[in-house]
This record gives sequence, structure tokens and C-alpha cells, in this order.
Amino acid sequence: MSSEFFIEQFEKIQGAKAKRMDWLELASCVEKMLQSPELLSVYPNREAFWNDVEQATGYSRNALQRQSTTKRLLENHEKAEKDFLQEMLGLKEWKPGIVAEIIGQFPKMELYFRIYKYDPMEAIKLLKRMQEEPVSVAKIRDILSRLLDKNPTFEPYTPTHTFQSRHNKSRANEERERTAALEQQQAIIYESENVSIYFDHFQFRYVSIDAVALQHGEEGQISNLDGFLILKGLTPKRDSTFQRLLATIDYRSSFFRHLWLYSMNTSPWPLDQINSAIDELGIQQIGIIEYNPKSGLEIMRKPESSEKPMRYNIVMNEIMRQGIKDYGLA
Repeated sequence: MSSEFFIEQFEKIQGAKAKRMDWLELASCVEKMLQSPELLSVYPNREAFWNDVEQATGYSRNALQRQSTTKRLLENHEKAEKDFLQEMLGLKEWKPGIVAEIIGQFPKMELYFRIYKYDPMEAIKLLKRMQEEPVSVAKIRDILSRLLDKNPTFEPYTPTHTFQSRHNKSRANEERERTAALEQQQAIIYESENVSIYFDHFQFRYVSIDAVALQHGEEGQISNLDGFLILKGLTPKRDSTFQRLLATIDYRSSFFRHLWLYSMNTSPWPLDQINSAIDELGIQQIGIIEYNPKSGLEIMRKPESSEKPMRYNIVMNEIMRQGIKDYGLA
């Protein structure tokens, strides 16, 4: 491969969003360039490459990598479930690409695989229905919402920390839905599209955290790294427990630009008391989010400082070492 290969691929993806280029074809072009051994001969670094791809396609990096992730899910799905899909769809012989042909649009495909994670048979029922008639994105979202409401045993994320009750199964479904809300409504916290939230994805030597958010700057580099501490389960009843919570918050805030405390509100947490203590202790990187059953996420406190603390580079270096597969940095 050479620079001519990259020129050819960029000609294909130029104006992809405006001309509504097929998302699978677009993801394939981007993957080919990312996997090329010549990439770092043509570009000084991957960030420069992603900057050019964003400008050429009109899509954000986050959107492009979601497409690539979904494309891989689709390929693995057809490979692993070929015989089952052939039988369920009533095909006399297997037709490669049939799932993409039936579902079509990327938003529908992404939702299909979210449903498949919760309930494979429900997803196959949806696929058979789409084989016979058009199904809107809104209707597919309704199916996902119903699954979230009725499935108390599925664990899409596994955030854990000291203050989380692991034995209270009666609230599992509520907690799972509200954890998902953090990802789905992240625009309330971040105006930029170039943000991805990772739950229980990275392991750090000196700090544990439920989720991290990576925000990319205009030139493609990771511009900000934030942490999320989920407050759920039993609230601290004793002074000593509350003090340990404050110590946890103070320590974790020394590793992230912002540390967001997310109260799921499945049992009342003393947010006013926490807020007051944060003010008195002068921990300026802290934000507080609460889940409102009617309106979703609400910001109760915004961080007062965006200065990166002394231990910020420790976790940033560990993230770069572990790799960010969806961002082409693995």
C-alpha cells in the first residue's frame, strides 16, 4: 500500500455524510486505512489521520467509530449465527449480507444489536418483522425500552465501588436503566459530539472508577478525561461512612479533570450534604448529576474548575497504554 491507496480511499469517502454514503462501505474504507501498515508513513500520527477523515466525511470521530464497531458486530453475528439466522428467516440457502439488507440504516442496526445483547430472540423477532415490513427507529427504540423495563437480570455494565450494594436485587432493573441514561443523555453534560463514555473498561493502578469519559479536541487528540462515580445502593448512615465517601471523592478527583457524582436516586442520597461538604472542602473538580424519573438526567452541581490535577497524566498514560480500540488507538 502507498499514499495512492489513501488518496483512493479519501476520494471514496469525500462528502460521505452529505451524499449519504452507505455506512458499511464508509466503515470499511476507514478500517482499511486504519489497518494499513503505511498509515504512519503517510501521517505523523493517528490523530492527524482522524482529523482528515472527519473533515472529509462530515462525521465526527465518535460516529465513525460507532459505525466500525457495529460493522464488526454484524460480521461476527452472521458468521456465528449463520445456520440459526438462515432457519429463522426462512431462507433456502444462506445469503451473505442478508441482515444488513433487511435492516439497512445504521441507527436501526445499532439498536438491533443493543436489543440482541438483552434478548437475542426478541432481536430475531424484530429482524423477521423488518423482513416483512418497514419498522421505524422510534418503534425499535420502544422495543429496547420495554426490555429495559422487564429484564432485571441482564447486566450491560458492571460498575462497582465501595458504596454500591451488591445484594439488593430488587432495584437492579432501575439501576441498569439509569446507568444507561448516563450514556444516552450525555449531551446534557457535554455539548461536543466527540465524547465517549466507557463503563468498567479501563483498569488503573492507583484509582478505581465506574466510568470514564474521553473527549476529543478539534485536532483529534484526547483533550479531556473525566471520571464518574456512581452513587447507588445504601446511603451512608454513620458519620464514619460519610467521611469515607468524602475521602473517596477527594482522592478520585485528583486523577480527573472533572469527577462527576451520579446519584441514581433509587434510594435517597444526601446530595445537599455532599454538596455542602464539597464547598467547605474546596474540591473544585466535582460535578453532581441526579436521575429524575420524569425528565432524565439533571445537573445539580457543575465543576468550578477545569484545571487538570496533579495525577491526571497517570491515568491518561495508562489509557494510552491499554489502548482505545474504537478510536483506532489500540
